[in-house]
Amino acid sequence: MKKTYIAGLSILALTACSNVRSPDLCSMLGWCKSGYDVEYVDVQTKEKIIYQDQVSNQGYQLPKRSDRYASADYVITPEVYAILASRVAGKVLDDTPAIFARNPQAPVYIADTVQIDRYLPDGPDTAGKTAREILVNSNMLNIVDSPDAADYILESSVSNANTPEMPVISYEMRLVDRAGNMLNTWADTVRQVRNDDGSWW
Repeated sequence: MKKTYIAGLSILALTACSNVRSPDLCSMLGWCKSGYDVEYVDVQTKEKIIYQDQVSNQGYQLPKRSDRYASADYVITPEVYAILASRVAGKVLDDTPAIFARNPQAPVYIADTVQIDRYLPDGPDTAGKTAREILVNSNMLNIVDSPDAADYILESSVSNANTPEMPVISYEMRLVDRAGNMLNTWADTVRQVRNDDGSWW
């Protein structure tokens, strides 16, 4: 009986420390060398990304999102966000006459832009500032300084719709009424053009 038990444990140990690289009993107990690849799916794009496990004693060591941005080969300047916001603000102004046809002087509050991807580099708040400036200077909206004085609120958000290695910057504006009901939404994206001077469109 003891021989059978010992033989079974021996087979288990040999199998666990074989060349099959998967998170098995051997790797969990730290008996085997690291070096197997870890595959996970990006939550926003559903893209499969593979990173190599570096330290078996600490489990899977995936690079932080901020580190992935820092090591990516591109430059995002504040002008990139400004270009994107101007496109979205233009869409808002195109629809403004129809939305406020019955009440052109309806008070509208422009809320601060929410940054969804907190690791976006180089001034994503530029998007909100640019959109606000365009809307205010258009004189097509009755913009007020307090949400309590507004019948409508323009909310906005900026994020990365793709991975840090290949970002697609997205900006969205939403018009809601005092009760929080969504009335309209506008959005656009910008990405870096490949095989050129690195411009964003």
